[in-house]
Amino acid sequence: MDNNLVDIVEFIVSKINTSLEVVSIDGDIVYLCNTLHLTECKIITDELGNEYTITDFKLNDWVKLDPFGHTIPFSGSVLNAPPLTYLHGDPMSTNSEYLDKEQRTSQKTPFIWLVESYSYSINNADSVIEKDFNARLFFMDYADTPLWENKDHNKNCIKPMENLLKEFLLVIENDFNFKRLDNVNTSVRNRFGADVFTLEIDEDLSGIDVSFNLQVYDISLCKC
Repeated sequence: MDNNLVDIVEFIVSKINTSLEVVSIDGDIVYLCNTLHLTECKIITDELGNEYTITDFKLNDWVKLDPFGHTIPFSGSVLNAPPLTYLHGDPMSTNSEYLDKEQRTSQKTPFIWLVESYSYSINNADSVIEKDFNARLFFMDYADTPLWENKDHNKNCIKPMENLLKEFLLVIENDFNFKRLDNVNTSVRNRFGADVFTLEIDEDLSGIDVSFNLQVYDISLCKC
């Protein structure tokens, strides 16, 4: 892993496990210990690639599934959550790349966006910390803003994105390349498109704005 923040965040995102272990099944309700970023209307798959639509859910408890394009009830031991999209750049360039990725919003959300530019410091040769990054990221998902009330944004975007953030931070915590984070600042970004900072993003989105100081150890000092 290169000590470049764009590559570091991409590495962390790639380590988030989107294959969720099924605890039990009761009819069309599938019980899980972790629902990650699952929300209503998301399409998930079983081990065989059969698709199912989430019609309702309770965070970190269960999801209710309807077969999508077939009539086979869900009976798998693993539920595959939608893949995560990773973006980095300033608002204008990120908007352009985001629009070019897919026509359908469902195919490119949720996304984790590393805002550029960012700052970092390089420590002296005697320090065990090689680089010290000031990172700002957005964890965002599609929001049906014309139809949703505030409670819908909170249930279907804010809470699942906070859930996804926990998994992102867990990757950092379990990786010895990184110093344990001292503090993570989080702001709720309900109705993302109404934010002055984000007017370049041409979507109805909701989620969270996250900033933290990420310290990366100098692995050249490791004698293992």
